[in-house]
Amino acid sequence: MSVNKNIKLSRMMTQGSGPKVIIKGTTMSIIKDGIEYGLSSKKRGFYLSHLFSNKDFQILSAITERQKKKFKNKKLIPFPLIQFLWELDFLPVMRKPTEGIRVPAFLNLLSHGEYKDKRHQYKGIWLRDQIEAEEYPETIINHEIYLKVLGDRHRRTPASYFRDIPGTIIR
Repeated sequence: MSVNKNIKLSRMMTQGSGPKVIIKGTTMSIIKDGIEYGLSSKKRGFYLSHLFSNKDFQILSAITERQKKKFKNKKLIPFPLIQFLWELDFLPVMRKPTEGIRVPAFLNLLSHGEYKDKRHQYKGIWLRDQIEAEEYPETIINHEIYLKVLGDRHRRTPASYFRDIPGTIIR
């Protein structure tokens, strides 16, 4: 099984079931990369592909190690990162943010907030989708049953193939 640095796959077997594949970290971590960019000036992911001014970097450089630990333990997004995203027109808020916010409340704000225009809304929804994918990855469970094909002792076919043929009684 291959492991990419952005996509990690792990297989688990449970009694009486087939393999389960769990996908973790399917996107670049915008929040974690932003915190690292503010602390150590190392650009990764989203921040690598964009040019930011010194003013924008000054906002991010206000992030502290304590805020990084609070994000790791309590999922509290640091205030400077929220202010940075507000400066880039990702947030639907009309006033400048003054404090940090937890990830679920932030996703709710991005989903239901009032935006200035369609372009502004597109950026906010894109950010919401990226954060949602990185913080709450989907679990894909595959309980596929394979059946032997008559006449060929090594060949197995998924049961879903036979379910699509009219007249079969495979559950």
